[in-house]
Amino acid sequence: MKARREGCPDSGRRDSHLWRLATHVEDVTPEEMKRRMAAMPAKK
Repeated sequence: MKARREGCPDSGRRDSHLWRLATHVEDVTPEEMKRRMAAMPAKK
C-alpha cells in the first residue's frame, strides 16, 4: 500500500467489480496538506 497525499493508504482489486480499501493514518491540517502538495513534483 502506498500513502496518498491526505494520509490514507489505499489498495484496490478489480474482478467483476472495483473494490477499494482505505486505512486512516493521520489527521492532516489544511496548511500541512498545502505544504505537502507544494513539495510534490509536478505531474507531466
